[in-house]
Amino acid sequence: MAIDRAQINRRFWPSELTKAQHEDCDELRHAAEAFAEEIIGRTPASREQSLALTQLEQASFWAVASIARHQTTD
Repeated sequence: MAIDRAQINRRFWPSELTKAQHEDCDELRHAAEAFAEEIIGRTPASREQSLALTQLEQASFWAVASIARHQTTD
């Protein structure tokens, strides 16, 4: 699949977020933060805990990127 200029722009220059999108991003971040606290509180400090937190961080990042990159016309 060839990547065109519009796709490059969407990846590196997402448009301004609406108020609703900001709220969605904040809710996702709060949920990820709460889950991170659960992971830390219920698992021993270890490589596995670190990996779980890293994966949660990545999931949170991509969820927010999805909101920022894919504008809806609602």
